Amino acid sequence: SGNDNPTLWLSPMAWPNLTRPVTDPTWRPVILTFAAAALLAGIGFALSTRRDVGAAMTAPRPGPSRASRNLRGPVSLVWRLLRGSFLWWTIALTALGLVWGTMSSTMDVAGANGLFGEGDLVRNYLSTIAVTLGFLVSVFALTSVGRMRSEEASGRLEGALGTSTSRPAWIGAWLGVTAGFSALMLMVTGLAVGLGSSAANADPSLLPDMIGALAQRLPEVLVILTLSGALYALWSKWQGLAWIPLAISMIVQYFGAVLGMPALLTALSVTQHMPALPVEDFALTPLLVVCSLAAVLTSIAIWAFSRRTVPSV
Repeated sequence: SGNDNPTLWLSPMAWPNLTRPVTDPTWRPVILTFAAAALLAGIGFALSTRRDVGAAMTAPRPGPSRASRNLRGPVSLVWRLLRGSFLWWTIALTALGLVWGTMSSTMDVAGANGLFGEGDLVRNYLSTIAVTLGFLVSVFALTSVGRMRSEEASGRLEGALGTSTSRPAWIGAWLGVTAGFSALMLMVTGLAVGLGSSAANADPSLLPDMIGALAQRLPEVLVILTLSGALYALWSKWQGLAWIPLAISMIVQYFGAVLGMPALLTALSVTQHMPALPVEDFALTPLLVVCSLAAVLTSIAIWAFSRRTVPSV
């Protein structure tokens, strides 16, 4: 059966299913869950007693006395600030994508329970995975552009604007670099899901399908991050409101059909306007509409930030 797949043990999210409470009960996943939690808690406590508050386990190295030429512009500076989080997010989502892609071979069990509808269960499942990973990349995008407010609150923004850096260049760099990192993360994650699913199902066509499915989530991510940028540009305290459309989209995606949500609320979800690849066919019109909305929000962000007081935190 699908639960015999050894790769399921790589994902803690799969451990509850491996208990098989109805068909073949086993305590091994339960014991593994508590053992892993206890081990990680012990490691965390041990590490917390061996480092300085607000510092890492190792002492920070002194930086160079002069900045590199690669850091003399806002784009390179934002790239340096975000590259660490981008790397770890990409590693985590790539591993998650591989595991979830491999789990697509268990859709015979899910199909018996009616979890992913009818038709091609593998592609229905992978379509849901693509949307979920798109949500996670949106979280990365929001936390990244959210650092603009901390840059302003700390006073570093005023120092940057005191140089030759213009306001449109500064906010454009944050939005542009975040968008680029998000696009690359989606492509790498799509590759991981495609490799896992194509290997597990012996279907090479799933590889390009999943790369395309994740790439199509980019316009939705762009709308979320540019909305955050526009709200920040209008008034930095409003930036947190950008999490509301993401939360609505998640609720509609996973619970909309069950809760019978009204059409107006469903329309606010950014995921409901794009075809669900690889189940549905690609459509150009919704892609252009969503990208146009992201472009409008970017223009609002640049226009508003060029005119408001700094700092406004």
